[in-house]
Amino acid sequence: MSIRNWTGAPMYEVIVGNVGKVHEGTDKEEAIKVWSAYVKRSVSGEGRCAGEGVSLFYDDMEHGSDILPGYDYQPPEENM
Repeated sequence: MSIRNWTGAPMYEVIVGNVGKVHEGTDKEEAIKVWSAYVKRSVSGEGRCAGEGVSLFYDDMEHGSDILPGYDYQPPEENM
């Protein structure tokens, strides 16, 4: 099931455990920036999202996630 917006552009969502949805939009680069910022916050061990999972969804499918502190993330590029 696709969650494309009315223009037909792909949708990106970033969801953080203990916080919820922190980003929704059609800009891939912005979604990756938000995702990586929350991954860094999660790994830092400080704040509300400390140690929480951070997931990047593209058209309702998960493409990048960080579920363990210390995860060395690489922005998801394939199939996007």
